[in-house]
Amino acid sequence: MHGRCAAEFAESHLCTYTEFRLARTSVTLPAGGAWIDGVGPTGTPPQVLDPTMGRFVGQSTQFNCVNWTDDTVYSGLSLRAGEIFEVGDCVSPRSLACCSTPFRERFAGYTTAATTANAGGTQGLNALCDAEFTGSHACHYAEFERATPTGQPPSGGAWVIGSTDHVVMGRDVYATELRNTNDCIAFSSADPSMHATLVQPLVASVHQNPANGGCNQPFVSVACCLSR
Repeated sequence: MHGRCAAEFAESHLCTYTEFRLARTSVTLPAGGAWIDGVGPTGTPPQVLDPTMGRFVGQSTQFNCVNWTDDTVYSGLSLRAGEIFEVGDCVSPRSLACCSTPFRERFAGYTTAATTANAGGTQGLNALCDAEFTGSHACHYAEFERATPTGQPPSGGAWVIGSTDHVVMGRDVYATELRNTNDCIAFSSADPSMHATLVQPLVASVHQNPANGGCNQPFVSVACCLSR
């Protein structure tokens, strides 16, 4: 979805409902409506409008057509004339509501170099990113989502650093970097009883992002971000 927006409107991405309303657009919505993303923590249904929350990035059969990978019997969020918020079937074609909110984060790319979770610490991940995308660093998951990447991760997935917020341990999209045993002790351990965070190519009803990869995971890429 982000890629389709960027192809028509440079550096744009699929709007969240919050972004759309705050943009106060004068553009008339298409007769058939337009797809949008909801906002809210990954594990809960998206909220209609809450400026304290970021993009809902979970896979939902009710609110985002399984993270925009399904066009069968499920439903997703859309807007229709009058900016009315509704849930529509995934089968009907709709335009996309595209926004260009200037997030601080930018997605740099996925490394061609691959590593296990025992990468010499998060510094090791950052070094792999900087070697291929000058000035970049390993994304943490919330940063990855805020950067609205337009391409799919490599088939084997890509490491991202876990994220947390000030309320609960999780991966909400207004979050900061997390470093603990859930990230293979900051990517310095290959202990198979621990895990770290991967992003994977999205396939309907198969892959859920973020995913847990064991610290003994085979070599995979790193997702890299830039700060503006």
